[in-house]
Parts: sequence; C-alpha cells; structure tokens
Amino acid sequence: HVRSRRQRQMCIRDRQSIKQSLVRLETKLANIDTLIKAQKDKLSGLPAKISRAESKHAAEKQTLATLISELSALQTELGDLMRTDRANPRVRELRAEVAKKAKEKNQQLKILAQATSKLETLKNSESSLKNELAKLEQSKNTLPSQISKMQASLKTKKKLIETKQIEVGNAETVTAERRRDLDIVAAEASQLQNRLNRANRQLVNESRELNNLITELGNLNAEISRLSSNYNTCLLYTSPSPRD
Repeated sequence: HVRSRRQRQMCIRDRQSIKQSLVRLETKLANIDTLIKAQKDKLSGLPAKISRAESKHAAEKQTLATLISELSALQTELGDLMRTDRANPRVRELRAEVAKKAKEKNQQLKILAQATSKLETLKNSESSLKNELAKLEQSKNTLPSQISKMQASLKTKKKLIETKQIEVGNAETVTAERRRDLDIVAAEASQLQNRLNRANRQLVNESRELNNLITELGNLNAEISRLSSNYNTCLLYTSPSPRD
C-alpha cells in the first residue's frame, strides 16, 4: 500500500516535470524559426562587412609597405651621405624625414593591427553565427521527435498513475478489511482476557475456601483426638438384669 502510494506520487512528480519540459520544447520549437531568421539576417550582412574590412586591411597594409619602402630609401640615402659628406645640410633634413616616416610607420602599424583585429572579430562572429545557425537547424529537426517521445512518456506516466491509483484503492480496501478482522480478533481477545480474569478470581476464592476447609479439618481432627482420649478412659457400668 505504502509502496504503491509512493510510486504514484513519484509518477505524478515525473508527469509534472515532463509537462514542463514539453511546454519548454514546444515554445522553443515555436520560436526557433524566428531565431533562425534573425541569425540568417545577421549572417547575411557579415560578408559585406568582412569584404570592406579586408579591403581596408589590404589598403592599410599597402600603405605600411609604402611607408616602409620610403623609410628604407631615406635611411639608405642618409647612410650614403653620412659616409661621404657629414657636413651636408641635407643630412639634417634626411634625419627629420626619417624620424617623421618612422613615426608614421608606427602609427600605421597600430592602424593595421586594429584593422586586423576587426577583421578577425568579424570572421569569428561569422563562424560563431554559422555554428549557432547549424545548431538551431539541427534542433528544429530533432525537436519534433523529442516532443513525440515526451508525449509518449507522458501517456505512459498517466497510465501508470491510473494503475497505481487502482492498486492504492485495492490496498486500502484490503487494509480496511484487515482492520475489521483485527478489531474482531481484538474483541475476542478482550473477552478471553475477561474470562481468564474471572477464572483467576474464582480460583483464588476456591483456594481460599480450600484453605479454610483444611484449617477446619485440622481443628476437627484435634477435637476427635481429644474426645478419643477421653473415651479410652471411660468406665461403663451394667447391672445383670434379667430383662436385659
């Protein structure tokens, strides 16, 4: 009885959990088309952004290459003048131009690094969106089967609850019958106990009367003994009468 009731309660709890999961899956299935459309919209705009970022990255890279080439040419010219004519006023101009080009090169390196980082971020976003889209489409294909399984499990739990309910009802009926039998047995036991108590009391009274009789018998025996001793010493006189 207790086991059937507990199993029924566990089935009811499982049924509630399955219902909640089923509602979540149905809601997810209803919203999954909207999510897929949103992901596709995001994904459709990324190729253009990536293309612009790649173009910008290539332009910044080309600018950096140009600056490096100009800087190299200036450094070569400065080196030649330093070896041949240190006093030439062109040396100071070349040094200023070399410093300026080096500064522009450093700035261009930073700009190129930012462009590279942005390009990598866009590519990672594209890859992430593609993965999420693939997962959503996979979920869209697998959710109906999961919902069907949960619905079947829900039906099974419902039947099991009904079965356990019947078992609980039968067990309660049997328990009531056993309780009635136990009440009858308890009443009979009480009657027997009362009869036993009365018998014990009667036995005590009879034992008491028997002891009294034994005491009286002892007294009578003592009285008989006393009277017998008197009879042994009694003299009987008879006259010889013809009539006797």
